[in-house]
Amino acid sequence: MKRIFVGLCVLMTLLLAGCSQTVAPLPPVETAKIGTMIGTLSESLAPEKYPEAEINRFNNYVDESAALMAGKIDYAIMDYATARNFVKSNEGTMVLPEALTDEVTAMALKKENTELNQKLNAVLNRYLSDGTMEEIKAHWFPEAGGDYEIVDVPKNVSGPVLRVAVTSLTEPRCFVQDGELTGMNVELLSRIAYELGMQVEFQDMDFKAMIDSLQSGNSDVVAAMYNTPERSEKVDFTAGYFPNPQVFVVKADRQAATEGAQSSQKTISSSSDLNKAGYTIGVPEGTPPEEVAKELMPNADISYFTQFMDGVAALKSGKVTAVIYDSSGVDRILLSNPDLVKLDEELGNIEIAAVVRLDDTAMNEQLNAFIKQYQADGTAAAMVKRWINNTGGEMPDIPKPQNPEKKITIITNGLTEPMNYYENGQLTGFDVEFMKRFASYANLDYEIITMDYQAMIPALQSGKGDVIISDFFKTDERGQEVLYTDAYVVLHNSALIRKDMAAASMVDQSIKTNEELNGKRVGFITGMVHIDNFRPLYQADEYEFNDFSSMLEALKSKKIDALLTSQSKVAEIIEQNPDLIALPPYADISSSIGVSKTNTQLGDALDATVKTMIDDGSLKAMTEKWMGENEDQKVLTPVDLTGEKGTLIAGVLGDDYPYSYYKDNELVGLEVDLARSLAARMGMNVEIKPMDFSAIIPSITSGKIDLAFYLAYTPERAASIRFLTPLKSDQAVAIVRNQAVAASTGGQQWAGMIASLGESFNKTFVVEDRYQLILEGLSTTIVISLLSLLFGSLLGALICAMRRSRVGLISGLAVVYIRLIQGVPIVLTLMILYYIIFASVDIHPVLIAVVGFSINFAAYSAEIFRTAIDATDKGQLEAAYALGFTRVASFFKVTLPQALRHILPIFKGEFISMVKMTSVVGYIAIQDLTKMTDIIRSRTFEAFFPLVVTAAIYFVITYLFILLLGKIEVQIDPKRRKRVVKGVVEIDAEVVEVQK
Repeated sequence: MKRIFVGLCVLMTLLLAGCSQTVAPLPPVETAKIGTMIGTLSESLAPEKYPEAEINRFNNYVDESAALMAGKIDYAIMDYATARNFVKSNEGTMVLPEALTDEVTAMALKKENTELNQKLNAVLNRYLSDGTMEEIKAHWFPEAGGDYEIVDVPKNVSGPVLRVAVTSLTEPRCFVQDGELTGMNVELLSRIAYELGMQVEFQDMDFKAMIDSLQSGNSDVVAAMYNTPERSEKVDFTAGYFPNPQVFVVKADRQAATEGAQSSQKTISSSSDLNKAGYTIGVPEGTPPEEVAKELMPNADISYFTQFMDGVAALKSGKVTAVIYDSSGVDRILLSNPDLVKLDEELGNIEIAAVVRLDDTAMNEQLNAFIKQYQADGTAAAMVKRWINNTGGEMPDIPKPQNPEKKITIITNGLTEPMNYYENGQLTGFDVEFMKRFASYANLDYEIITMDYQAMIPALQSGKGDVIISDFFKTDERGQEVLYTDAYVVLHNSALIRKDMAAASMVDQSIKTNEELNGKRVGFITGMVHIDNFRPLYQADEYEFNDFSSMLEALKSKKIDALLTSQSKVAEIIEQNPDLIALPPYADISSSIGVSKTNTQLGDALDATVKTMIDDGSLKAMTEKWMGENEDQKVLTPVDLTGEKGTLIAGVLGDDYPYSYYKDNELVGLEVDLARSLAARMGMNVEIKPMDFSAIIPSITSGKIDLAFYLAYTPERAASIRFLTPLKSDQAVAIVRNQAVAASTGGQQWAGMIASLGESFNKTFVVEDRYQLILEGLSTTIVISLLSLLFGSLLGALICAMRRSRVGLISGLAVVYIRLIQGVPIVLTLMILYYIIFASVDIHPVLIAVVGFSINFAAYSAEIFRTAIDATDKGQLEAAYALGFTRVASFFKVTLPQALRHILPIFKGEFISMVKMTSVVGYIAIQDLTKMTDIIRSRTFEAFFPLVVTAAIYFVITYLFILLLGKIEVQIDPKRRKRVVKGVVEIDAEVVEVQK
């Protein structure tokens, strides 16, 4: 035990040391360790730009990425597409905003293959001009959190074959999914080959082999390669089709440490701070934002863009310092780009007007008359509120005229939210509503065409359109070419900068209102009602959790910006976590009791009883008791549970204060109290089964429980279970970090470390005698483990005997059993047993767990037994037979003693693995050691200490099992156990005098 205690002390010391470990800032890139990929542009770029740096070369991006994650290199150079995908798949990494190059990916061909080059260029140029390339890019570079859109491209079954060299380690450009190559480059080349009447064959190879493959004639084209002077001497290139600069990828925590050390450099808080040499301001050419930049920031350089999103991309990649645009577009960009921030000041107004040809004065007068009317009758103000002041505006129903005087063509862009953009495949937004209302006013039919801004005025002047309604800024220069209407909406200029360039005063991330949750990362628990009420009101990135403790820890560690919960939980959460605050409630929570659809008699009786409790006020009184702040009143209502009409089985979470939780080692809460009251009124007894939320609905449908409380209604659930009379019980709120408190206490972390550990120990073990929950969960874990060891070993011996049988059928059945069990995760085995096989059997979940783990353990132990037995020398068996031993005697006297020496070392490891795997039994409503830890975490709102304690307990019990099995292993191994020679007496080693 002394060694165990010392080991635990060392373990705790290491854990605490690890928790306090400081993350090292990134070194200057000029002297850092930089990773590059062999054969790519980065291999030559890195030593050229950073001759003093240590360059590490890798065969592929996978090896380079692994080196970055392991800390072997400080910076990894990747093309932007690969970097973006890597960061998406590896939490804790980021792309630095400054691009290293301004490269565009092209296709490479053999020098003399000019005919194919011309054909490829013709298709590529058309794709670039007609929007096809943008469409393809959108399939593989979706908005944050979106999935790839894999398009089924038609294929030619005959014709010449286009052999395309690719590398499958560059997701999303080319990668393997479901055993097949896919990605942007695969879709692009497949489309091109189809148009050229060719079949396509993709050749997956290392990047460094591609040029050799072209020159040798094994490949016809390389799908993606940068055009460099060195490469152009060996191969030809098509036109560039995909901007893909080289960028640095780093670990986010190291970059954060670097930024913390350099925080004094974050100085931008107003437009005057942008007026510096070396800064670059992005603006649309010939617009009010350009005038603002020239007037207020004369010392800065100006960079022009056509589409607002191009300016945003330049800002995020570090090509410009700030972007100036109209406030409506800037506000929408902020919703999905938390790394950007808007300067507070308004930089002058922007008048948005419609545009017609210089000679079309009649159309201009008609538009102006409509604008005057729609501003006077309040329509304009309503549209501003619907589309600009709020998010997610809905297009009103504005039908086209029945007998229009004529048809006009309206030109717009379709890429400028909230003015004009696509949603669910349909054009919508402020401009689109304006178009429809004008057409209705003027009795005109219309068609809408979309195009880039630079093409709009030429298209208007050439007669391809009659009017431009597309967030068009009024400028004097354009007024010489076209005719402007009066402004139909007035916005103001705003400046957008990266958050890493903003002064500290600009980056206060405290969320003070529910509206500020738009665009933020919001956490919720699977299946709870909070997210259903949240979605219609706000647009946020959603993060799903299985339990509240994990969600709370994600909020405190800044992995999410807010969590959704119930108003009734707020007081205890804030009391335990003063660095958090609750926002005002955003919705009333309305939920129901869920019951089985098949047991209509019980469902009707429950529904009638619930209605009675609502009518007589008892349900309201009970709810107010448990939702209130007086803890002394929160006791279960005394009831008479006769059990005359059976037992009512209710499923609860057990870690969901104040609905169901453990207090003084007793399961209490609103749901428990309500279940008891319902059962008493119906003449029944009651049984409460704690379980994970994911098990609630399967347990209802399989008959394991009769009902569950406060379930949110969804059509999918309604197809499986019956919802009773709705219960209105609470309000939904969002909890966020209190930045002011966090900042004021940041320097006290070390001072309170010991006190914090003592408080955590007290809350985890002492308060309400919670150590008894740990002991109860530990006993369940040990019982399941030991019984599964016993029955699994016996069943494994039987399966081993069947496996070694000379009867093919018996041996085959054993093989099928072993392969089947080994191929199914133990969680699925448990759930199949609990919810399907034993669904209609009243059996304790612990017994089902023993059955499941015994079955699983038997499959592995049978193979261990068989291998050990087969390793025994067959000659010894023949000798035993020759001496007259029977087969049974030979097995127990010769084979088994030797086999055990081979069995136990592997058997011991397999058993320890099974002990740790028992942590998943919570899926079938068993409160083992891990589940009890979750229950304690739900009451203390801590994650670190209970988890470390649980880990230590698992370590102790597995270590003790290892010691016990080790002793047995020594006893059965004659080479390792002590030998005692019988009949030999030790003589006292004293000197004996010899008498002569």
